[in-house]
Amino acid sequence: MHNRLATALLLASASPLVAQGAPAGTATFQMTIHLPDSLKTPIPLAGDMSFQMIMMTDGHRVAMEILPSTSQPLMAGMHLKATFTIGADTLHVGMLLPAETAAAAGGGSGIRMDVPVSLLGAGNPLLGKMMDSVTRTMTDSLGKSLPTYRRLGTTATVAGITCEEWETVVLSDTTRTCVIATPPAVLALLERFKTMTGFATMLARIPGMADLQKQAYGGKQVIPIRTVNTKLGMRLELTSFTAGAPDAAMFELPADLQVMPLPTMPAKPAAGGQQQ
Repeated sequence: MHNRLATALLLASASPLVAQGAPAGTATFQMTIHLPDSLKTPIPLAGDMSFQMIMMTDGHRVAMEILPSTSQPLMAGMHLKATFTIGADTLHVGMLLPAETAAAAGGGSGIRMDVPVSLLGAGNPLLGKMMDSVTRTMTDSLGKSLPTYRRLGTTATVAGITCEEWETVVLSDTTRTCVIATPPAVLALLERFKTMTGFATMLARIPGMADLQKQAYGGKQVIPIRTVNTKLGMRLELTSFTAGAPDAAMFELPADLQVMPLPTMPAKPAAGGQQQ
């Protein structure tokens, strides 16, 4: 559970790596996850799932693209793109499909959804229930074993950037990271997302989480630009950073994407547990 949360936090922090107030630019990450035998599908995936993640900003807009490895048959030719204007409340998400798949789906190059940020967390009935479950699991997990953070006293160079090496240990499970200081503007953006999604409230409900956050990385606010967990077969690493504003077209979704309506969400339970 600790590792799943750590991975989620890492991805959340990596997305706006170069956000408002920080230099405009493009950061590219490579992520590999080893698939346990129990999760393999009848279609071979070579035991690993590999993705390239590209995050970019021009100072007031943020975009992210996720491109699966071409060695993965189920995902060959498709990729995901999301754009967000800082200060707005809607995330625009497009799934670009292979030409033959898009044609079978009715034309265009794929599908698009415009999602209120609040529906990415507690405001979504389904995700809200999942967050409640995570809260209970984390509370139980922290009550049994707290992670320990150890500064290794060494540095490394990742994509030309000097970072500080740390280890996080939970029981016999070790995650090694290399971190850099988080720019203040990025912290502000992260806090905004955490508030809008309800994630901040979820963390506040977990006993001991505030103290744990103070202990993590010596109480410093950092972003991992490389994280490796050998036991889980997971590696996420910054492979390049290019300064300067990307082309404006990079912050637009293709015009021919088919707009998909948001699915109808079940009503939230009333105070007595009855559905509205």
